[in-house]
Amino acid sequence: MTVEEALVILEAGLAQGRLTRIQELVFRQAWEGQSYSLIAANYGYDAGYIKNIASELWRILSTALGEKVTKSNVQSVLKRRPYPTSVLAIPATLSCTDNGHALKATVNGLDTMSGSSQRRDENFSSPRLPTPDSPLPIFKLDSQTTVTSRYQDWGEAIDTSFFYGRTAELTTLRKWIVNERCRLVALLGLGGIGKTALSVKLAQQLENQFEYVIWRSLCHAPSVQELLANLLDFLDPGYRNGLPINSNYQLSRLIELLRKQRCLLILDNVESILYKGDFPFDQSPHGDRTASHYTFRVGSCPYGYEGYGELFKQVGEASHQSCLVLTSREIPKEIAILQGESRPVRSLQLTGLGLEAKELLKTKGLSNSEDELKALVERYEGNPLALMIAAETIKEVFNNSIVDFNLYHPIVFGEICELLSQQFYRLSHLEKEVMYWLAINRIPVSIKILITEILSLSSKQTLTETLGCLKRRSLIKVSNSSDGVFFTLQPLVMEYMTTRLIKESCEEILSLNINLLNNHALIQVQANDFVRVSQFRCILKPVLTNLIAILGRKQLEDKLKQILSSFQKENLPLPLGYTARNVLNLLCGLQTNLDNCETYNLTVFPFNLQKEISQTVNVIHY
Repeated sequence: MTVEEALVILEAGLAQGRLTRIQELVFRQAWEGQSYSLIAANYGYDAGYIKNIASELWRILSTALGEKVTKSNVQSVLKRRPYPTSVLAIPATLSCTDNGHALKATVNGLDTMSGSSQRRDENFSSPRLPTPDSPLPIFKLDSQTTVTSRYQDWGEAIDTSFFYGRTAELTTLRKWIVNERCRLVALLGLGGIGKTALSVKLAQQLENQFEYVIWRSLCHAPSVQELLANLLDFLDPGYRNGLPINSNYQLSRLIELLRKQRCLLILDNVESILYKGDFPFDQSPHGDRTASHYTFRVGSCPYGYEGYGELFKQVGEASHQSCLVLTSREIPKEIAILQGESRPVRSLQLTGLGLEAKELLKTKGLSNSEDELKALVERYEGNPLALMIAAETIKEVFNNSIVDFNLYHPIVFGEICELLSQQFYRLSHLEKEVMYWLAINRIPVSIKILITEILSLSSKQTLTETLGCLKRRSLIKVSNSSDGVFFTLQPLVMEYMTTRLIKESCEEILSLNINLLNNHALIQVQANDFVRVSQFRCILKPVLTNLIAILGRKQLEDKLKQILSSFQKENLPLPLGYTARNVLNLLCGLQTNLDNCETYNLTVFPFNLQKEISQTVNVIHY
């Protein structure tokens, strides 16, 4: 039994009809025998998160199938169950999509290989179409209209019925692809910013400019051989001719077809096949493991996926009449090298929607005032997915009150947090460290300041490389002024990183396992008063509030003093790091008497912050 057949049987018995995207990912990988830790590493998730998803998945399946289902017995359970008769009973029919162009064989909504017994590929939906020599079929849409069908396969492309804005971006992309004949274009941006929807809308608008349109998602990280075979099966069904096939031949054949025919290829979620931080799905034994080594890997293809880099390079460099459009959270290395304003390789960095996002919110049933909708759009920087998630919470929990939502609900929560976590777990250790420091600084800072703060830097070059990597990942903003270049986090990312910093600081104090707190100062003595007040309110105060809620004030004081006394008992000098300063600042925030504590002559809260502290300590004391 294939995993596709298993999913058909499984989803026929589910009350909700199908698994969520992350549940399906875990199911597919578990079916292939992958461990949870390997799934997490390969797809950029936390291992604990994947285990939780798996636990919930097996519970859902056990309920739906009426017997206990686990990772170890899922195959035997599903193999005993009959194939759904509703699928077997309905014959395959050739049909058009709602726009009247896509030719696809379907069985009860499931893609099949028309006129062939070949099963659907695990990673793609790839129907068999007429060969290039066949006459184009005519489909009657209604009694007045007939449309000549082109060769199109939309794969798992999303519905764009509710698409707003992006007029300027679509105009730019049309100019690049149609007028200037760009061969390779990358759509870049944060998760949820709308790259996928834009790629589908772009293909729909340009479909009459191309003989072939193919849209594919790489979210399951297929090998380049699988991708090329899938594309060639569509573009040139007889290309195999019984001969042994390798990726070099496949790529050469694809470039040849891109020259002969005008094709538009769209590959979504390209970050799925790019290198992931310090724990990549790279099984190569070669290469050092230094921080600098990893900064050069951003945008590179890991071991086993190098063929994608060659694909991007050849499509960008070879002379042909087609176009490959990619969407990704970070720019592939080959595109970064080849792109240029007057070159046939370009990239477009997407930002959030403007006021058009208000119309998107109205489709969710929010009928608030224009000013309230505008404030919500600005809070989430026009990120379409984040706005949709927030709108659902506003409706369900706050009875459509945006004002109450802004007052009482964190900006980063639920699926928004999950979205940013996926990107965070792709980062190298040094990238994460820089991200924490940018969150602590609260305002844009220079490289000079970061150099003085980060203890683990091996060189200035390493920092500049790391900042470049974060910029290519769409996580930071860079600004220029007369004083130089400054760096800060995207606002939504700033909130996420601050939340992570607070949570991990609390966990380290509770466990007495200090790491993050030794490498980062929660309050910076060299910062101006405005920044220190912000650091107290946004970081130190929430840490104290959370810890007091768990331990109580007295037990928290004892635990903090225990951390300090660990140095005194061993007669140790001030450790290299920020541990002592952070502990003293936390004690000072609690207004603890430090007479019997070793303070190491450190500067903690400056005098001009005492008023700010005194106004807030009553909030955090029980």
